[in-house]
Amino acid sequence: MYEKIMYFDKWAQIIKDEILSDQDTTWYHPLGLVTPVGIQIPNMPGSFAQGRMKFINRNLNYFYFKSMVKMATSQRYEFNSKYINSLAFCNYIRPYVSEFGPFGRMCIWKLPPNCSIKPHVDNLTYHSHITRYIFCIGDQVGPEASITINKREIEVRPGLLFNFYPYHERHEFKNNTDTDWFFLGFDYWNLKLLDFAKIKYDITESTDIHYSLNFGIKLEQYMSEH
Repeated sequence: MYEKIMYFDKWAQIIKDEILSDQDTTWYHPLGLVTPVGIQIPNMPGSFAQGRMKFINRNLNYFYFKSMVKMATSQRYEFNSKYINSLAFCNYIRPYVSEFGPFGRMCIWKLPPNCSIKPHVDNLTYHSHITRYIFCIGDQVGPEASITINKREIEVRPGLLFNFYPYHERHEFKNNTDTDWFFLGFDYWNLKLLDFAKIKYDITESTDIHYSLNFGIKLEQYMSEH
C-alpha cells in the first residue's frame, strides 16, 4: 500500500490555479452505484455520487477493457487543452516514481463541502492492470480532509502524492470543510500486464475496435462528452 509518498508543493498551486481558471468545462457527475466488489449499477447513486470530475484525457470507458488496451497501445489520447499543467505534472513525476507505462484514466476530482467518496474498491479488469496516484491540490490540511486506504489514514496536505492499488485496496476520501477540495487521481499502466493483455486480446496499434456512437459503459469509447 502506498509505496511512494512524495510532496510537490509548487505543482499543487500551479494545478489549483489551472482548475480554478477553467470556467468553461462542465463538472461530470458520476451517479452509478458501485458495490463493495466494484460493480457499477447505472442510474443509482453510490460511492462517487457526492463527487464531481473533470478529465485530462477525456472520460475513458474503463468498463470496455479492449478499448482501454487499444488506447494504451496507440496512446492516441485526446488531452484537454485546459489542463496542460496537470498533464505536464503527470509526465514530470515519471522518473521520481519509476512509472513509464502509458497513462490510463486521468481524473480531476472536486469534493464539495462536507462530501465524501465512500469506501469502495475498483475491481474491473482494467484496475488490475494499473497503479493509481493521488495528488492533493486543495488547501485542506490534516483533519480538514481525510484519505483512508485499507483502514489506514494518510495525512492530507497540499502537494501530497502517493500511489495505491484500487483493484484490491479499499479506499475513501472525505472533505470535512466548507470549501471545495481538489485532487488528481491518475493511472499508469503496468507495462508487463499491458503486454499480456495485448497478446490475450490480440490488440495492436492497427486493431479495429468497434464503438457505439453514444456515451456510456458498454461499447462506447467515452462515458461522457468531456
